[in-house]
Amino acid sequence: MTEADIPAVDALEQALFPADAWPAYMFYDELSQPDTRTYYVAVDAAGTVLGYAGVMCIPPIADVQTIAVVPEREGQGIGTALLTTLVNDARAFGARDVLLEVRADNPRAQRLYRW
Repeated sequence: MTEADIPAVDALEQALFPADAWPAYMFYDELSQPDTRTYYVAVDAAGTVLGYAGVMCIPPIADVQTIAVVPEREGQGIGTALLTTLVNDARAFGARDVLLEVRADNPRAQRLYRW
């Protein structure tokens, strides 16, 4: 993820999480901390953002800060690819454990995280 991606990520964030969406400035703030944060976007061939994810790592613990995929593309491996990338980054940063929170009313995410 770069600053240029934030408007599209913010639009998706607002659509997916209207009650508790991050304000756009939080994404800018997260990107300004590359020593402990890593963020990614998944895009299609046209450059449309299909998903995004980020992790904070302060060894020995990493914490998934956010992960989301557009609903019409769920179940196509995008979330799995993003989460796998975050876990690999956490390991590279020296994390032994990766934490994340999941909403009780999101069984698809719970299955992904159990994997």
